[in-house]
Amino acid sequence: MPNPIEEKLQQAYGRFGARDLAGAERLCSEILSSTPKHPDALHLLGVVRLVSGNASAAAGLIGQALEGKPRDAALLENLGLARLAQGDAAAAETAFKQAIASGAGSALVQMRLGMALGSQGKLPEAERAMRTAAERAPDDPDVHINLGNVLAMLGRNEEALACFRRGLALRPGSVDAHYNIGTLLKGLGRHEEAAAAYNSALVLDPGNPDLLNNLGPVHEQPGPGDPTV
Repeated sequence: MPNPIEEKLQQAYGRFGARDLAGAERLCSEILSSTPKHPDALHLLGVVRLVSGNASAAAGLIGQALEGKPRDAALLENLGLARLAQGDAAAAETAFKQAIASGAGSALVQMRLGMALGSQGKLPEAERAMRTAAERAPDDPDVHINLGNVLAMLGRNEEALACFRRGLALRPGSVDAHYNIGTLLKGLGRHEEAAAAYNSALVLDPGNPDLLNNLGPVHEQPGPGDPTV
């Protein structure tokens, strides 16, 4: 005999997959009205709130879901995402490490752990996590771009540039890769190359204020044959 709650939950997953967040939220709320501690409904509702930009509500709902499934790797990883969105990198680190201990083995969770570690200045550990991610997903541009960010923070600029360029080769339309290349080159005093990278990013994202703010000072720098004043 079909379980009406499970049927409704599957419908909610379907609505979420179709980007109908309101429909998914409505179905989850209906389940929770009769089964307030249903962990899967709490989890999905938390993910809906996270996607909608309410990280605090997401963390609360996913935390409640974990009371019923304390070792669920997917719940722990999404809790980590919510904590990252809240700006609580230490709590995010804890959640991602618990997810990995519970069986999460994807490159994505390693990358996210690296981001949480990097945000706290734990750079050697962040690099290890990012390199694990790169080994598991060598064709994922985001992994290479984020590894480049960590290497740049470590002052290993040429390695960072290589990572950004690898990410760009894998995703030629990446604004982040162009921007990061421009910012790193700007810091190295390679202003013409930096301007070229920023201009490439502006072609993809016209009017981006961060790009425009960085491009102006680069253009104002003297070229190799120009006098300094």
